[in-house]
Amino acid sequence: MPLPKDFIWGVAGASYQVEGAWNEDGKGPSIWDTYTHWRNSPVHNHETGDVACDHYHRYKEDVALLKEMGVQAYRFSISWTRIFPDGTGSVNPKGIEFYSNLVDELIKNGIEPMVTIYHWDLPQGIFDRGGWLNPEIIGWFENYTKVVVEALSDRVKYWFTINEPQIFIGLGCHLGVMAPFKKYTDGEIFRMSKNVLLAHGTAVRTIRKYSKQEAKISYAPTGPSFIPDNDSPEAVEEARAKTFAFDKDGYILSNSWWSDPIFLRKFPDGAKEFFGADFSDFTEEEWDIVQSPLDFYGMNIYAAMRDLSKLSAAEGNGELTGEPIHARTLQGPGHDHRERLCLHRQCPPRRQGARSATYRFFEEIYP
Repeated sequence: MPLPKDFIWGVAGASYQVEGAWNEDGKGPSIWDTYTHWRNSPVHNHETGDVACDHYHRYKEDVALLKEMGVQAYRFSISWTRIFPDGTGSVNPKGIEFYSNLVDELIKNGIEPMVTIYHWDLPQGIFDRGGWLNPEIIGWFENYTKVVVEALSDRVKYWFTINEPQIFIGLGCHLGVMAPFKKYTDGEIFRMSKNVLLAHGTAVRTIRKYSKQEAKISYAPTGPSFIPDNDSPEAVEEARAKTFAFDKDGYILSNSWWSDPIFLRKFPDGAKEFFGADFSDFTEEEWDIVQSPLDFYGMNIYAAMRDLSKLSAAEGNGELTGEPIHARTLQGPGHDHRERLCLHRQCPPRRQGARSATYRFFEEIYP
């Protein structure tokens, strides 16, 4: 499948994964700061994002590298606690200044800035008040979005509300293998999901209301992408059905759980029966919020799957054993170096026809 002539070649990062400066210039702690600092942290080698790529201090250097690579766009996420150290309350001007300077540097080098409002790093102060279980988070997220949009939208056109709810709810709160490393019940996951969807839709409306130029808005889900073993209609249909399946084991990691409400104004078939007494539908007014129109579909596809014998996207994920004990207080990174390394999962080559089928599935289901 040929790429369109206006295709934008870009790269992306996330605040916690690249910035470092975890407690500098007024930034507050996120759940990733808190739980990677636990004494028996479940993170491999007790690694943290305290320094990471040190992007906070070296963003000009990084942007110069992007320009050298010929990158046309850079999608980066805002650290909520760099703007609101406790998640709500007073704005931290140093946080606004950093992202404003980053946007200016990108534009100066001919690179389109694309902003993700939320990429997994929930403020610890909000988590302590219930996090995504607390419906007040919708208003807190709305206010945070408003502040960011008012500060950057004179120069930023492209916006992503939320990155990969499959990960921060599915892996973080259902399987418990990412921050906050907890396992909630299906009923609690259902309530969290509704709050995430309402926060997303509310953020879309907030961006459109306060943007200083015409905004292009999406969200950035991920999910399984199955490809057919061959080009027969039967194999293609089997892969398509699997890509958008809803089942009791892998629903939280699925495409349909998060995108059906946004694009089709419904929960996936089978959801009501699965959740039983825990199921509660949106009101018509809430559906209008969840379905706030988007300008494009920002799907993150990391790898294609061929094994259709798996029952769900969640199969094969081991459970986290043991519980961290308590947090320790760290006063600062104290490092004068950084490791500028990126680890990539090596994916097998994909056939052109199969890859085209994957994209075609999404075009047909979520036009």
